[in-house]
Amino acid sequence: MRNVSPALAWAALASLAIAAAAVGFRPLIENSPAPAASGAAPITGVWVAHVAPTSVCRGGDDPAGMPSAQRRTMSCLVNYARAVRGVAPVVLVAELRSSAAEKARLIVDCGRFAHDPCGGGADAVFRRAGYGRGFTRAAYSENIAIMSSAGASPRVILNAWLNSPHHRENLFRPDWREQGVALLRGVSVADEHGVTVWVSQFGARS
Repeated sequence: MRNVSPALAWAALASLAIAAAAVGFRPLIENSPAPAASGAAPITGVWVAHVAPTSVCRGGDDPAGMPSAQRRTMSCLVNYARAVRGVAPVVLVAELRSSAAEKARLIVDCGRFAHDPCGGGADAVFRRAGYGRGFTRAAYSENIAIMSSAGASPRVILNAWLNSPHHRENLFRPDWREQGVALLRGVSVADEHGVTVWVSQFGARS
C-alpha cells in the first residue's frame, strides 16, 4: 500500500480507466487506495477553484442529504469542474447509474475497497449493465472513494478526486460524454464502519 500525502490521508481513493473495443478490455490507469480515516477535511488545495460553491451545486456540503439529491449534486460538481477546465459536460445515463450502484454494493458485500472487490473483474459491472451493447466501441472509467459518513459530502469527495492526479485525469478526460454516480451511506466495509462509499463512472460510446 502506498504512502499518501496529508491532503488525502483522510479518505481512501482509487481510480481506474478501462477501454473496451472489439478485441476486449485494456486497463489504462489504476492507483492503490489510501488508508481510510474518520475525519473530514476542508475544501483546500490548488484545485479549489474547480469546486463549485453551494450556490451553484446545492447540497454540496451536506453529507446526510437524500442519496438521489447527492447524486445530482455530484454530477453538477463534476460538470462545473469540467467547465472550468474547458472540457465538455457529461450527461447522466441509466447504464452507468446501474453499474455504479452495483460496484458500490459489491464493495460493501465483499468487504473490500477495490475496483474488483469480489474477484469477478473490474469491468464486469459495466458489462452486466449493458454499457456499450449495440455500439462498436465503448470506453469507461471509475473513481471510487470511501470516507466516514460524517464528512463524505459531495464537495469533499470531489475535491479529494481533484487533488489526486489519476482521479483528476479521469474526471477531466475530454472524450467522456456520459456519467453514472452512486453512493451508499452508513455502511461497513471490512473493519471500517459508518462510512460512505462513492462511485463515479464515466463513459463514451460510438
